[in-house]
Amino acid sequence: MGKNYFIIFTWILLGFYTNKVFSQAVYIEGVTASQLAAQLSVNGGFTISNAALSNPNTNPLQLGTFSNGTGAGLTIDDGIMLTTGEVGYALTNTGGSYSGSSMQPWPLTHSDPDLIAIEPEATLDAVIFEFDFTISGTEPKVFALDYQFASEEYDYYVCSKWNDTFGFFISGGDLTGSSNLATISGNNVAVNFINSGACGGAGDASIYSSDLNNSSLYIDNNPGTSNMIFNGFTTQLRAYTILRPGISYHMKLAIADVKDRVYDSAVFINPIQIFPLPPKSDIDFDGVDDYVSTKAFLGGYTKNTMMAWLKTDTSFSSEGFVCGQPNFNIFVDDNNRLKIHAQTGQLTATYTVEVNSYNYNTLVGYVQIKINGVVQQFDIGGSTTSQIRPVVGENTIAETFEAAPGDTILIEYIRNGANSTNMDETYFTLYDEDDSAIKTQAPFTLTGDTSNSYSAICTACAPIVVLETPDVSAPILVNDQWYHATARFNGTNGVLTLRVNGVKVWEGTGLGVEFSTKDDANDFSVGRDSKDANDYFKGSIDEVKVYSKALSAKEIKEQVYQEVENSGGLVSGSVIPKPINYGSLSWSDLILYYGMNSIFDVTLIDNSSAPKNGRVFNITSVLDQTAPLPYVANASGDWTTTATWEYGNV
Repeated sequence: MGKNYFIIFTWILLGFYTNKVFSQAVYIEGVTASQLAAQLSVNGGFTISNAALSNPNTNPLQLGTFSNGTGAGLTIDDGIMLTTGEVGYALTNTGGSYSGSSMQPWPLTHSDPDLIAIEPEATLDAVIFEFDFTISGTEPKVFALDYQFASEEYDYYVCSKWNDTFGFFISGGDLTGSSNLATISGNNVAVNFINSGACGGAGDASIYSSDLNNSSLYIDNNPGTSNMIFNGFTTQLRAYTILRPGISYHMKLAIADVKDRVYDSAVFINPIQIFPLPPKSDIDFDGVDDYVSTKAFLGGYTKNTMMAWLKTDTSFSSEGFVCGQPNFNIFVDDNNRLKIHAQTGQLTATYTVEVNSYNYNTLVGYVQIKINGVVQQFDIGGSTTSQIRPVVGENTIAETFEAAPGDTILIEYIRNGANSTNMDETYFTLYDEDDSAIKTQAPFTLTGDTSNSYSAICTACAPIVVLETPDVSAPILVNDQWYHATARFNGTNGVLTLRVNGVKVWEGTGLGVEFSTKDDANDFSVGRDSKDANDYFKGSIDEVKVYSKALSAKEIKEQVYQEVENSGGLVSGSVIPKPINYGSLSWSDLILYYGMNSIFDVTLIDNSSAPKNGRVFNITSVLDQTAPLPYVANASGDWTTTATWEYGNV
């Protein structure tokens, strides 16, 4: 790292509030929405209105305020608590105990659109706390919520379908749609994504989406060394975004059980904090293990523009990935040539077969898939098999497979000695890539072996085309000098364009219409190739932006030498305070914006209209900004004389 740096900001607030004490924890349960809002507001800097609980089934005992959280083993010492169980019970028993609480009458469920968007079955014992708020002042501010997630589902249900879910959903004002701020590396914070690093006894990472790389963010509490019911909980995490004062935003704090009401989860939330924006900075990447990542998001786009400022280190010698994801990125090769890369098209469609049984212990029949007569193999329960049926302890299994347009898909039920009761309890469905049911075998309809044939359809399939800047057209960069790179994709005509400092240096043709959603399997990263986990960039990066449009030359040039900001819903310059290209760019067109200024703990704030905060890995300091945003002179004289430029020849 560079020598001239300041340490990334870290805050921990401690506070004390007294009421009822059990095992050193202090809490009030059964509080109202107004009391929750009051507790969140104690730090000031904003006003809350229209606080409400939007699930009429919520039991008041699921809501509480607390203080002396350290007495329960938490880092967060005061705030509010939302739980799918009972506040008092959770804070008066220890991990390894069993709550067995069903807080809302069976069979009532509540489908909140934001919660089910991130977990379709998050409908049980749901708590939904919503409010509007407005930030005070005249300048944009950092909005922050510190929290810890805890669950009884640790550790046995890691990598399983029992993945209780919560989210902090922000919307309204100048934002586009609703975004969940409670994420790590683009994933929701849940048992399957923050854990000890190993699947539990009921888990299978080959079936259920999981992340086993966040063990540093997890605290084991089984047996209970901390004074709470939950078997495990996260370290103190922070949800951030940058908001503008005087605008009314909407916040929804929500949590729900998934699949069962028995094992409970909770989220402990510190009072809201409002911070001024930090000093402007660049991030210096060491070329060894520094990088930033968030979940990939470019699949399905037909037009994109990506740009960044970059400066290779004086010792830069091996290929370095600047930013992007495998199908659209900017990089510098091992000969200091600046290049861009894009890939469009897909050859297959993803199909899903789901098999269910009321009683897995007696299920002997199974489903199998054939593609063009070839029996497909799947990794189920740690073994390779063609027999698709729930594993012991589960009632459902879902497996995916690929099929090219025109392939013959045969879905078969093999009785395998199953009696009528076994068959009555078995049912299955075949889904296409759009999650539409192609074949549904309902319960109590099987009488023996079945066989159904379909021809695979793939509306998104197209030949895979790869374009990359050729060596002869790639500009050679001088080390320790800033350059602005722009990659522009236009699916209308299949053109890929590279601009350096706003000037077009190369253009290639032949790409398809859109980026494939299949290529969203690897993260969007800054400073590292996420697909192969290599090609670490050695140097500085600033102002990473991605637009959902193929920007014009004028739209690109007007923002090369200045940061941008939201002015009345338009992308505007921060140095020349006017909308870019007379207002042709909506702020909603900007779908990722890492200004590299707002880094807190392990989070890089995305200041776009749909926040995708990045997880920072191995970076502990940032540099004072030296990227030319804008050019700054330190003496009078001819503008072309580089000696008068504050940052030298950039």
